[in-house]
Amino acid sequence: MSQMEVVRLRRTLWVLCLSLSLACLGANGQAGTDAYDIFNCAGRGELDRVKALLESGTDVNSKSQNGGTALEYAAAFDKIDVVRLLLDKGANINTQDSHGASALNLASEQGHLDVVQVLLTKGVNINLQDNRGETALIEAAQRGYVEILNALLAHGADDNIPTHDGWTPLMWASDAGHTDAVRALIDGKAQVNAKTSNGETPLMLAAKGGHLDVVRVLIAAKADVNAKTVDRGDTALFFAASSDYVDVVRALLDAGTDVEARMPHGSTALMVASEDGQVELVKLLLARGANTNARDDLGQTALMLGSLTGHLDVVQALLANGANVNAKSNDGTTALDAAKEKKDSSIIAALIKAGAKQ
Repeated sequence: MSQMEVVRLRRTLWVLCLSLSLACLGANGQAGTDAYDIFNCAGRGELDRVKALLESGTDVNSKSQNGGTALEYAAAFDKIDVVRLLLDKGANINTQDSHGASALNLASEQGHLDVVQVLLTKGVNINLQDNRGETALIEAAQRGYVEILNALLAHGADDNIPTHDGWTPLMWASDAGHTDAVRALIDGKAQVNAKTSNGETPLMLAAKGGHLDVVRVLIAAKADVNAKTVDRGDTALFFAASSDYVDVVRALLDAGTDVEARMPHGSTALMVASEDGQVELVKLLLARGANTNARDDLGQTALMLGSLTGHLDVVQALLANGANVNAKSNDGTTALDAAKEKKDSSIIAALIKAGAKQ
């Protein structure tokens, strides 16, 4: 499950729980206490009832079982008149629930621009982080809410604060493919080459997801096309090639990425594409100067890998571009040996025709 899928699931469950709590609180038109009733009424937008509860002495900052206040309920469900009332009555604008979410976080992640704007005019802590380190800006970036992003940035939101796992707003927007959000963050001086603890950059995340427009925007902003991860040495090219995102690979090559960059176990992009049978990508890489006879740590070539996995069109493309048909891996295996292991008669015939020694 990707980072964004985890975020969507977590927030969906949170809002569902919040909605269920409102339904339970309002069952039969009754609530257990005035404190609980104010959450119910705030979330439902019942302005007059909220006024009456406050006038009768209900604490405006009382908290529900999950630590949320009436202000957070109103913000989460876009009840702007209730939000204004609660703020006028002294609601703590920066209070956080048990998950660390504030009214601004909730309004931002739900896309409630008007609520966000009201909170911004009331001196909210714009960079407040929840328990995962997510700020309101990150919430908006994850979902591509450009108007909210711009409002937050205009009020001084820090667009380089990462979550506790090292993801910045630009990383989240790039990973999700939100092109306009990426532009807004770059205009706001987001660090285009920021890295996670493993060295992943926004460009890598965009390439991994096949988000061509985002890749182009990041490249135009001087993203490092040859940056590598810490653990495996993966590059943006590797991520794009592994998923057969031909247009993304082309954009990276146009930007000067190293076509011969070594990946895990010494593989090149050409080897990865050959093994996966991505003939269009193989032809693109060959046209851009990929070394047909490069070897990985096991001494395998692209031709051996294409033969072993049974991709005739790949084998033909490699042979047409000067692949050494009799090259041997570290254990002495040739492409013909690999084809025989696969029992692929068409590839065997192609290799023999190209001069493979039997």
